[in-house]
Amino acid sequence: MRHKRSHAFRLRDRDDAVSAVVGTILLVAITVVLAGVLYVTMSGVMVETPPKEPQFIFDAGPWANGSVTVSFLSISNAEGLTPAQLSYLVQAPNGTIYFSGPEANKTLVANITVNVTYRDTGNVGKVSPEDLIVITVTPASATAVRASTFKVLTNGHVAGQLSTLS
Repeated sequence: MRHKRSHAFRLRDRDDAVSAVVGTILLVAITVVLAGVLYVTMSGVMVETPPKEPQFIFDAGPWANGSVTVSFLSISNAEGLTPAQLSYLVQAPNGTIYFSGPEANKTLVANITVNVTYRDTGNVGKVSPEDLIVITVTPASATAVRASTFKVLTNGHVAGQLSTLS
């Protein structure tokens, strides 16, 4: 009886394979590249948009005894805005500034005194549609201010304006 020969498989050392150190470095490099691609992709999604500036639309009533009342027709992006954060500008077409600054900051220009007062009649402490702005001119007979532009500013941004107070 003959014995079958078993062929033993011999593993040969091969020189064409990647060493363990080089393989590890390649895996780390691929991971870093994938993390970078993921960061760039997701950073566009996570960018915070800057808050929108408040916007007001006004209507002015008729002049009476040197005063005009300005009411809000529309208010947007003004959540949490307080009347103390508002400033006002009354400027004539020729560039003369009759009033500039926060409320109750009386100004005297060319013998005309202008005062702006905010009446917080709605949500007290917050700018709301029920509130009013009163512009008072002394002497009451002075008509130069009536052709002026009225602007309300928040943080230096014009939040709303009336082209003319007449």
